[in-house]
Amino acid sequence: MMKMKRYIVTCPVCGKILFRASNSDADVQCSKCNSALSVEVEEGRVTVVEMLSEQQSQEMAKRALAYHRAQCKN
Repeated sequence: MMKMKRYIVTCPVCGKILFRASNSDADVQCSKCNSALSVEVEEGRVTVVEMLSEQQSQEMAKRALAYHRAQCKN
């Protein structure tokens, strides 16, 4: 039987090693910085994304809209 390659998953915020996996689809919280993270390990690709709260998401959307409007004025 062929041994599957395992990947090291780290927190994109603080760099802490979260776990090792060959395949994964999980939501985890970093024990060092408490960031909520969505992790996907599939077909040799590791994706770790910080999940934003509803308030953080709304603030990000407002900043993006303000930036867009400023760029359109030029």
